[in-house]
Amino acid sequence: MDNFITVARRRLHHFRLARSGAAALEFALVVPLLSAMLFGIIKFGIAYNHRLALTDATRAGVRELAVGRQSPTVFTDTVNTFRGSALALSAGSTTLQMFVNGAQCTSDSSCEAALVASEGVPARLVASYPCDVEVFGVDFAPGCTLSADSTQRVE
Repeated sequence: MDNFITVARRRLHHFRLARSGAAALEFALVVPLLSAMLFGIIKFGIAYNHRLALTDATRAGVRELAVGRQSPTVFTDTVNTFRGSALALSAGSTTLQMFVNGAQCTSDSSCEAALVASEGVPARLVASYPCDVEVFGVDFAPGCTLSADSTQRVE
């Protein structure tokens, strides 16, 4: 009986001093947290990139609208300029609204009619795009929508 207790004490003492699996255990505990942080940083970086692309494309699009008084296809040209400047964004998910002097134009003919005698009035382009900041099934901003608004005077 004495021998069994001595052997058990030695094994228990050896088990307490053994560190062979400690690094693996610590690694297994820390990796999920670090990977969640890494993917979160990547997702927020992508969302910020989409915000910058949306702002830049809105600026380019409103410029096309402001200088397109003589074009019969100003609406189409503005949409194409916007889409050409927003290559990082999915074209189907983007929503555009165009205004000339406060009145919304929704086609080539309505934009052309609004721009005919509108020198000096504001042309405005409003764009929105859904953002995705979901990391490992957790949506950090449910219903998040990026938006950009730009205004220039019609030339």
